[in-house]
Amino acid sequence: MLALVLLPAFAQENGVSNDTTIYSFKPHWYLQGQFGYQYTIGEAAAFALSSPNAQIGFGYNFTPVWGLRFNVNGWQSKDA
Repeated sequence: MLALVLLPAFAQENGVSNDTTIYSFKPHWYLQGQFGYQYTIGEAAAFALSSPNAQIGFGYNFTPVWGLRFNVNGWQSKDA
C-alpha cells in the first residue's frame, strides 16, 4: 500500500524546465456532422415514433470566446 502511495512522487521531474509552449488563436471555419436516434413522446405504440436523426453544421470562430454556428437537422422525424 505504501508503494502505491509513493509511486506518483517518482514521476516528478528534477529541476526547472525552460520549455514553454505559446498558443496563439487563429480564426477558422469548421464543419460538423452528427448522427443519432430520437424518440418522440406521444400517444402511439412503443417505438412507433422512433426514428434516426442526422445533423450537419458549419461555423466560424472569430475569437477564442466568440463564434457563429449554423445547424440543420432531421431525417425521418415521425409524429402521431
